[in-house]
Amino acid sequence: GGGAGAAGGHLHTTMDYVEEYALLVIVAAVVLYFVVKKMMQGVDHVSYEIKSRKAEDSIRRAREAQQARYWEETAARREELERIQKEREAGRLEDMAAANEGRTSKNKKTLKAKDTRDYWDNAQGFNHMNPGGGGGRGYKPS
Repeated sequence: GGGAGAAGGHLHTTMDYVEEYALLVIVAAVVLYFVVKKMMQGVDHVSYEIKSRKAEDSIRRAREAQQARYWEETAARREELERIQKEREAGRLEDMAAANEGRTSKNKKTLKAKDTRDYWDNAQGFNHMNPGGGGGRGYKPS
């Protein structure tokens, strides 16, 4: 039975080798797996950063456009309010002039009615922004 024993011993050492190498291969595979995973995460992170930076860019651009639009709107609104204020003052001056010139009260009344109607037509859009009336001077956009 000596030959069989020798063969058995030989087989045993081969098994040792296989086990050692198998262990090495497994360790290498695990290490490789983690390295690759880490790299993939890194790539993901980078692409995510690029994406988020692009998103931030577009958000900022949108916000700037919005701001510009807002300023245009408020500028137009302020101009409108100033115009209305001027018209009202002009109307008031006309009234005073009419009173001074001694025009008939009927004439004055029709002028007044027309004046207020025009004013409310013009002021409808932004009246809620300054309930006090009083023109655009006190209005500050917050």
